[in-house]
Amino acid sequence: QGTARPRPCSSVGPADAARLMEPTTIRASVGGTDVVLRTAPSLFSPRGLDPGTAALMASVELGANDLVCDLGCGYGPVGIWAAKRIGAARVVMIDKDPLAVTTARANALSNGVGEVSIIESDGFDKVETNGFTWILCNPPYHVDWAVPKKLLRKGFNRLAIKGRFGLVVKRRDWYEDQFRQIFGGCQRLE
Repeated sequence: QGTARPRPCSSVGPADAARLMEPTTIRASVGGTDVVLRTAPSLFSPRGLDPGTAALMASVELGANDLVCDLGCGYGPVGIWAAKRIGAARVVMIDKDPLAVTTARANALSNGVGEVSIIESDGFDKVETNGFTWILCNPPYHVDWAVPKKLLRKGFNRLAIKGRFGLVVKRRDWYEDQFRQIFGGCQRLE
């Protein structure tokens, strides 16, 4: 009856550990629009485009008059994809993580949409733009419920009349309840 001692992970050597700390390049194509993105190990989904994010992007039909917010943009796949489809002036990308913002800016430049607006902000706190026709978000899941609730409530106030909020969810019942309370309903795509 002793306490278990942590054992070193012998299957990961120094070369493997160094490789895991290096940025990765991701190539993705959604709806005929290609993006090439660099990531960093500490950012969400650093080894490839998250399947939920890809599904969200594939479900959105953007038009020339849309105004898109990529809320919690990370390294930028959604916002850069949208900017390549409808123009950088029609997209605002937001993240509170300075590394995410820096990485997203570099990715926007390398994808030819460097003039897209990328703002370091906790949700909409430092964002002046409103009237979004789309807010697209894959929210953090390992946080207090107050975080996604704030994103939804503040997002509702930033949408244009008939604007849409596209969201990747893992805890469907909670999010559906929030959408009904805040927006009056929701449509679920799986």
